[in-house]
Amino acid sequence: VEEFDPDNPDRYYYRGHWLSVAKYEETIRVLGGEDVTFTVRNTVHGPVLNKHGRRVSAKWMGAFPSADLTAFLRMNAARNLRQFLDAQRAYMTPVLNFVYADSLGHIAVRSSGWIPRRTRGDGRFPLEGSRGEDEWRGSPVPFEEMPLSVDPPEGLLIAANQALLPANESSPHYLGWQFAPPFRAERLDEVLSSGRRFTPNDMSRLQLDASDLFFRKVIPVLLRAFPKPPQEPEVQLALRLLEGWDGRVLPLRVEPTIAWEWLEHYSEAVWSDNWADASLPRDAGWQFSNGDWKPPLDVLLALSLGQNESHWFDDLRTPELEDRDTIMRRSFSAAIKELVTEFGPGMNTWTWSTRNRMVIPDLLNDPQRALNIEAVPGNSNTVCPGGAGGAVTRGAVYRLVVPLGNFQRARGAAPGTQASIPPELNGNALFQEQLQSYLTGNYVPLYYYSYFGDCLLYTSDAADEGLGVDLGGRRII
Repeated sequence: VEEFDPDNPDRYYYRGHWLSVAKYEETIRVLGGEDVTFTVRNTVHGPVLNKHGRRVSAKWMGAFPSADLTAFLRMNAARNLRQFLDAQRAYMTPVLNFVYADSLGHIAVRSSGWIPRRTRGDGRFPLEGSRGEDEWRGSPVPFEEMPLSVDPPEGLLIAANQALLPANESSPHYLGWQFAPPFRAERLDEVLSSGRRFTPNDMSRLQLDASDLFFRKVIPVLLRAFPKPPQEPEVQLALRLLEGWDGRVLPLRVEPTIAWEWLEHYSEAVWSDNWADASLPRDAGWQFSNGDWKPPLDVLLALSLGQNESHWFDDLRTPELEDRDTIMRRSFSAAIKELVTEFGPGMNTWTWSTRNRMVIPDLLNDPQRALNIEAVPGNSNTVCPGGAGGAVTRGAVYRLVVPLGNFQRARGAAPGTQASIPPELNGNALFQEQLQSYLTGNYVPLYYYSYFGDCLLYTSDAADEGLGVDLGGRRII
């Protein structure tokens, strides 16, 4: 947060001196319209933005010159693991998990990119800029000290946007905080650590896996919170349904809808009173955790599996002293009441398909050309990424299965996004075929040639994309 001269908006205070902003003009050319020209102002920290009534400077690694393209070209030309890892030295931003596998059976995963070494804070909130006391310290986190795993004894590596460092390990550097909850990674580990040999078809099926480990762990706690049957018949029936649920989030099942609606009420009941008591706004304003103050879902799970009397369960807005079971019962009844209001008392209409509908938007955001799918499995906690109610507009960008011993058996599918091809050019038919392959796991053949060498590079934001590779005993997701 900068301190600007009230009499001159182009001057700011820094370390005891008034400095002038650096200014330059940017022009955006508009198709079919007039060009738009605006002035960019930079302080020593970066470009100036107007945010929530304050003028702030954004210091971001992505604003610095980088050689990211060079890094990708070198990785694609790598002939072995050493060359692949060395190529990442040129990579800068954003920080990504790079996954490697080769036909010799070597596997690796590395977090690469520049992470600043901060004097204070973790980047979640703006810092005071005029004193210069919170500047980044020297060079970024050294390349050699970023997380790296090569050929672990388990023969398995998983990168599903979870924190790559195990809970019993730590880094001397701050490496970030917005990691995905561990449930997708845990499910992959559960399946792949079974000891059996996996075929390419097994890997395709795993990419469509819809088992929710969060609900598998927390639903038994919820059921035990009702020592006697509740009075409301709808609540009784909903509990009986959850008793027989295996945790799979399938389109025609009612239990996923019940469980997710309860989770929303439960999470709200656990956290929201604490923020209100501290006079904190619900919208964090600075995009903290997507504008919501709630901690990650794995924190809520750990709390729910712990002590019934934790102070977090007490509702500060009431005179009573609530415990976990009380909050669980109260939130579950509220969730069922809301579902009855939304869908009616007939639970057969509460299927997950009523909420979890995939929509693949057109590149030009033309709703007439969007690909609409009635229902898909999964939610945000499952290997097959679905949604949390409403349209599912995020998910695996590409799915791929490659036996590295025989590239000619490679299979993959893309769900669309190129539907801007006019229908008269057979665009929709092309991508509907790809889409069906993507949804069913019956992927189409891909073609590789011998002069590409023995290494396959595939980089992915693992929360959004699926990857399965059969290494003849060593497996990687």
